[in-house]
Amino acid sequence: MRRNYLYALLVVFATVACIQAKASGFLLSESQQLRIGVAYVTPEPRSTEFRVYTEDGFEQEIGRELARSLGLQPIFVQVTPSGRKELLEKGGVDVIVERKATDNLIKEKNIIEAGFRSPLSVAMRSDTNIRTWDDLAGRVVCVSEAGFNEQRIATHHGAILKIQRAPALSLMLVRTGECDAALHDAELLAMLFADRNWHKFSATLPPVETSSLVVEVAENPELQVKVQSALALLAREELWQARRARWARNVSFEVYLEQDAPDCH
Repeated sequence: MRRNYLYALLVVFATVACIQAKASGFLLSESQQLRIGVAYVTPEPRSTEFRVYTEDGFEQEIGRELARSLGLQPIFVQVTPSGRKELLEKGGVDVIVERKATDNLIKEKNIIEAGFRSPLSVAMRSDTNIRTWDDLAGRVVCVSEAGFNEQRIATHHGAILKIQRAPALSLMLVRTGECDAALHDAELLAMLFADRNWHKFSATLPPVETSSLVVEVAENPELQVKVQSALALLAREELWQARRARWARNVSFEVYLEQDAPDCH
């Protein structure tokens, strides 16, 4: 009788543990997926002629690398500022990869830095008469679809927004003269400006609003430990140097392929 009672008790405990694990959204043996919340999900190719561009930022790239490190398939879920907390708490996503203001990170819970931080700035023609951020008022500023902070900053300064699908398209329009400035990560623009082909388009403004790339993890101790260990390897400086250099190289090449008009000198 006692043996049957103990067995029943074990079954109850196991069932409760399973339910809790499912609620946390992380059961490796069942899903084999890592559901990753990001602010912007790159559209799937609609046809064979749909061109793929280098993404704005590294949210999806780090999400893919993190999933691969954990032996899981990445599934991207678009999250909004108002709905992100509920999705994370109710198991709609396992992690959220996003940019957060660097100064506020110490106040955040379950946040792990991914090793990249950058303020925002602009790329402009070297002969521009734009000298301050306020000079952007009434000027055409190109930003990427995924650049929500960039869009906010440009709008705040009274600029006319021209939203493009990818950084390459945004930067190309500065070269052709259709945009007065392109607003992106200052760290990545600096990599681009190191190329002599960009010297005529390397005018910039003092960088603003430094933010860090972070991963916020659901309330799941097992997942938190795994993500922490994986990011410790993925966040190494030599890997970030390679990612930044690859971003600049790829974007520069994409601009070259897209540009069908001469540089506006």
